[in-house]
Amino acid sequence: MVFTEPDLPDAQLPRFDEDALTYLPLLLVFSFTASRVEAQAPGGVSSGLELWLDGSQNVTAFGGVVSQWADRSGTTLTASQAVLPNRPLYRSTGDELFNYNSSIDFVDFSDQLVAPLDLNPSAVNPLTAFVAYRLDVSQAFSVLWGNDNSEFDRFMGANTYSDGSSAVIYSGGEEIQHALISSSIMNDGVPSGSSVFVNGGFIESFTQDSAEGGITSVAIGAVGPFRTDFPYDGQISEVLFYSGALSDLDRQKIESYLAIRYGATLATTDFSGSIVEGDYVASDASVLWAAGDPVYHNDIAVIGRDDASGLQQLQSRAETGTEFLSLGIGGVVSSNSTNPNSFSNDLGFVAIGSNARGGSLTSLNLPASLPSDADSWMHRNWKAVESGSVGSVSYHIPNSIASQFEPGSTIYLLVSNSSDFSSSSTVAFTDDGDGWEALVDLPAGTSYIAIAGTQRKQGNLAFVHGADL
Repeated sequence: MVFTEPDLPDAQLPRFDEDALTYLPLLLVFSFTASRVEAQAPGGVSSGLELWLDGSQNVTAFGGVVSQWADRSGTTLTASQAVLPNRPLYRSTGDELFNYNSSIDFVDFSDQLVAPLDLNPSAVNPLTAFVAYRLDVSQAFSVLWGNDNSEFDRFMGANTYSDGSSAVIYSGGEEIQHALISSSIMNDGVPSGSSVFVNGGFIESFTQDSAEGGITSVAIGAVGPFRTDFPYDGQISEVLFYSGALSDLDRQKIESYLAIRYGATLATTDFSGSIVEGDYVASDASVLWAAGDPVYHNDIAVIGRDDASGLQQLQSRAETGTEFLSLGIGGVVSSNSTNPNSFSNDLGFVAIGSNARGGSLTSLNLPASLPSDADSWMHRNWKAVESGSVGSVSYHIPNSIASQFEPGSTIYLLVSNSSDFSSSSTVAFTDDGDGWEALVDLPAGTSYIAIAGTQRKQGNLAFVHGADL
């Protein structure tokens, strides 16, 4: 069970001395907890799991300020912060949600949570770590976690890591307001035995040596406990630490799980001969989205249920900064936790990816199956893949996209079994009060969807929104 707090405007979030808290009503204290199913683990990978912090569960917040973030894997470990000015914020409503899920927001250079987990090589080696994050500001050193005591012990950031003797800069993990997944393997003392991945894509290998001697606890959102240099500014939704080097398949299962939850598009950079990079795989290793079609491997969003992962992603939109189409089981509402619908079957998924074209309308190359009362369709269209039995799914567009169509005219979702839309069925979008939705039960396997209608006119001129011809 998950409990969420009421919507409090930022102006009410207390960022003042500890004594002031005693004057606030006790009613403002909230604890976010969840019971644990024993077999659950990210991607179904439980062996070696040392710490699992999930922003949608086990968070204790006072007026929106986080004091504790407890482990979900069944241990008694808790990341906490006793000093009020150093506490991050809890984001559980509105535009600050991370693909409709809650997160912890580190907004001040001193914000951090500290967990009593020893990550020194003498305690854990190799070490495998994962973080789902979204940067607000990219800085020279944006560190996601670390146990450093100023001697370059273990830490990993969005653009930097420790090799044991220095802070090394890398590129690929610092895109602002994008869903990003940091995966790292640290194998101290082994030449080129450590690696960095972003969204499943291999970045580089490195040699970590002499990283022993760090603090015997780990800071989330900082380079080390009590350190304020190398600050992180952004949201963190999930943190995982494993003892041991995972297989490439297990790493891919975990990265797929995180990508589904937070709307990340997995990279296709070839690294391992044992997996296909960019594939999204379930806990049973079944492929729910194959990376073999480069035309549509963009802006990927997935909804689905995976019991072994504890996953119920009821609605989703790619967190890439350009995607506007959301999908949800039975509907799309304000958050994943408030969606009243559910999946009937384990391992049921719907995944969509776009052709990366613009969201404007065109009257060129119209498909033969276009309805007679439509004169345009959108440059962007999508491939959809359904695995298992899912049922009716809502496809939702915001009013800003719907405004391109003539008021009072019908907006259509075209559904086809071919990417040329030579034949298709149509479903009309309806106004749901917060945008427009089309509800459709796709067949199992691959379909293609597009949006069409009558383009809005201004006098005798067509209104073109960001044309992408």
